[in-house]
Amino acid sequence: MAIESLHDLVLYELSVIRDAERTGWEVLMLLAMRTQDDPVARLLHTAEDYTTRHLNNLRRCLEELGAGIQDNRSTTVEGIRERYNIFLAVPSSNQMRVLFSVETALLLTDFMLSGYRIVVDWLAQLGERGSAERLAENLREKEWLSGELQRACHDLAARQAAG
Repeated sequence: MAIESLHDLVLYELSVIRDAERTGWEVLMLLAMRTQDDPVARLLHTAEDYTTRHLNNLRRCLEELGAGIQDNRSTTVEGIRERYNIFLAVPSSNQMRVLFSVETALLLTDFMLSGYRIVVDWLAQLGERGSAERLAENLREKEWLSGELQRACHDLAARQAAG
């Protein structure tokens, strides 16, 4: 697909965000399975639950905008996953694996958060109110999740710093 207009660019970015949600969900599942800290695991499972709704909202937006599902990969999410896998090969304590897992979830969330901020603005500029509102819901949930992950990351690091 040639990208010659803002509408085309929005479609491209939506498909990248869709892939980020899908592949990010796989990473979050992996993090949740490897995390034995109950509050952190619950938070990661909440993030997983949001993903289903976010993917449905993205699918509806793509349909409303007259686009089929495009396959544009999120190489950023792939890079974050690779970074996590490399870390797992390094000998580390359970506490450091949990902290790194939360940091990884925060990186994923903040990457998607920035994508939603941009696309919601562009959709509003294009007059696509329904799609903008639908994705603004995703944006609000990502903002909440980012804040919770930031707090969890801070608290876990503070426990480690305190000894």
